[in-house]
Amino acid sequence: MKHSLHLRILDQQVHLRTDSAALTTWISHLYSRFCTTPTSPSLEILVNSGVDQIDLEPGGSNAALRLTLHNLPIDQQADIVLRATYAHVESHLLFHGGVLAVPSADQDAAGVALVGPTGHGKTTLTLELGRRGWGFLSDEIAALEVSTGVLWPFPRALRPRAGTLDLLGLTAPTAEGSPWFDIDQIIPGTLNVAVPLRFLFLLESDLPAPTQTTLWLSLSHIEPHLLAALKKLDAVIRVEVDSTERRLRIQGHDLTQNEIYYRIEEICRAQHSRILDLSVQRAAPPTFQTPPQITAISPADATLALLPHLQSGRRSRLWYGPWQGSPLALFRTLATRLHGVTCFRLSVGPLTATANLIEQSVNRIP
Repeated sequence: MKHSLHLRILDQQVHLRTDSAALTTWISHLYSRFCTTPTSPSLEILVNSGVDQIDLEPGGSNAALRLTLHNLPIDQQADIVLRATYAHVESHLLFHGGVLAVPSADQDAAGVALVGPTGHGKTTLTLELGRRGWGFLSDEIAALEVSTGVLWPFPRALRPRAGTLDLLGLTAPTAEGSPWFDIDQIIPGTLNVAVPLRFLFLLESDLPAPTQTTLWLSLSHIEPHLLAALKKLDAVIRVEVDSTERRLRIQGHDLTQNEIYYRIEEICRAQHSRILDLSVQRAAPPTFQTPPQITAISPADATLALLPHLQSGRRSRLWYGPWQGSPLALFRTLATRLHGVTCFRLSVGPLTATANLIEQSVNRIP
């Protein structure tokens, strides 16, 4: 393992060792602000890219992971490594979302979280509001401290979708053929310190929710017996293999129910295949053409809506540690942190109109 990288990700001091120079280069690009000097790690990750399978095993202690990755795109390799790291974080709840700080001349800045599925405009809205003078904390991960309800900065490099920078009138340096940039390279001085969560916007599509749910599973290996067993589940309609990325696409009804997750995990375990990553596609991608619509909701309703966006979920150390595998304990923890937070559902539309609506909603609350 001749390539090495040290990262500080919230409460985890990570030491990554691998035989892949491409992997350390990719992660160091995206997580340049998280790179640290060598120190005693709380989590050691060993990655071998030379064997034709993927595996994720506990190493010699609870603070070590061994992964074997092969024939996967480098971005997916990095994603698996980083999600494994997220699962070890105990100090923060991690959500798929952008985070900003509302500027204020007479009081402390208020934290704003924009949470929603991939493709709902989180990065674009975060950059647009940053251009308007809001503080930037993250465009991808909302890190909510469990003990305080404070949002911490998570400033990984930005990699917006094609056309996003042109839409915003922004330019940035490039690397690896894609736009990678630190927030200070594009909007200097906007990176903000930690702020208390005061506003939560749950981003939604303007299109009706599909009648079916789609699960994406990254697995250590995929065998015909595994596919056959998954197809027999009552709620499952279709199982397809994405061989280029070694993922399964499972479509069906009510696939987000806990008992379905349990059955899928049981089947994978019985077939000696490990779930490396799981994501859920519940919503149709927005058109960004219809006017944005906003609805105030209670913190209790927001808690339920926020749960599916929690990173790692039942693979988290929090799940098996403080929560002891109890969904009720998770709900109570999150509900406590959302107490007093102003919450909205926001159907996204054109960029300027959506950003204006967010600003108006925040400024309306004293």
